[in-house]
Amino acid sequence: MTNLKILITLTLLLFFVACSTDADDEYVFDAAVVCPDNARGTFVDERDGQEYKYTTIGDRKWMAQNLNYSSKNSSCLYQGDSCSFKGRSYKLDGLDSVCPEGWHLPSQEEWSKLYEVVGGDSIAALRLKSSDGWKKLNPEDGPSGTDDCGFSIIPARSTRKGRESFVAAFWTSTKQSETFTSNVDAVDIWPAYDSEVFSVRCVEDR
Repeated sequence: MTNLKILITLTLLLFFVACSTDADDEYVFDAAVVCPDNARGTFVDERDGQEYKYTTIGDRKWMAQNLNYSSKNSSCLYQGDSCSFKGRSYKLDGLDSVCPEGWHLPSQEEWSKLYEVVGGDSIAALRLKSSDGWKKLNPEDGPSGTDDCGFSIIPARSTRKGRESFVAAFWTSTKQSETFTSNVDAVDIWPAYDSEVFSVRCVEDR
């Protein structure tokens, strides 16, 4: 990736639980088949010795924690946060080499496939979010998820200055010219800006 300024972000708007569409209702989700417990484990990032959880969803192995590798233009987003739980937040510059060897920054197609495998856009957030740690944005919100696949998305970004625990935002490697901007029930995709910082989840190379 030579022009990271045209990367887009994949932001999970995880402060509400969306209703399923008819298409999603036709899909019978079975975690024991889609993401069995025996296909989860840990691996070590040889660069700094940190250990990460992973989970296999469909035919792909994903990091089950936010990346916490100290690299150029990365930081702890909130004062007093050691990054050990929420991971580090990353700017555009340097993302091409931020994942451990054997892993890479997922494309929008890979993110979309992940959502498809767990049931579709309207239910993916619920099934991928951690079962605790979320705060309600509105009284009627169901903030936490069911974490069926051990993906354990945690809230690491705020929708308002000085407030957190509302959303999770992740980088994707897809160039803006190769995709589109959309706002679906649980997923928002928009062009990134130099000043933005987001979390990273890596997917294993094929």
